[in-house]
Amino acid sequence: MAVRGEPYLLSFDPKSGEVSSFDLGPARISMLTIDSLGRILYADDTRHTAGTIDPKAQILNEVKVPARGLTTSLVVDSSSTLWVGTTAGEIYQVRGGRASLALSLRVPVTTLSLDQGGHVWYLAPLPSGTFGYALAPLEDSSAGSEVNGPVASLDFSALGRAWLADPRGGFFVSREQLR
Repeated sequence: MAVRGEPYLLSFDPKSGEVSSFDLGPARISMLTIDSLGRILYADDTRHTAGTIDPKAQILNEVKVPARGLTTSLVVDSSSTLWVGTTAGEIYQVRGGRASLALSLRVPVTTLSLDQGGHVWYLAPLPSGTFGYALAPLEDSSAGSEVNGPVASLDFSALGRAWLADPRGGFFVSREQLR
């Protein structure tokens, strides 16, 4: 866990109750995620950076991300590429010490998620004047779908279903085979 606005990353072991910390120096974590190797990937909106922390080796690496907005979502794929969604509608890919703009929408990115095939999908409001949300894979936004009504999050099951949370009643809507 991160202490928002503080330069420490805290780790809590629920079995032993042990809490340990990692000093991040000037970094201020806005959002974080964990990859399959146990590394911590994070966004620092204050300094416009994304970083990777290897807690075992006690190594911290950072890269500048020229985002105009604040981080709304982070997801890391199987190739250890970090994907960053922002309030400005930008989606960046961070890999190999570089950040590059992958997609620019005209609306904020609500969330990013991986489907069962490892493809990155985004969820974002439809353009102004239209009520609802769009969800689509980054590599082919025309293969997406639109949903009427509010949606709070997007995730995928192992069966390939997209699950969308409706904040009005706390129920979920399942959409099968969007691709």
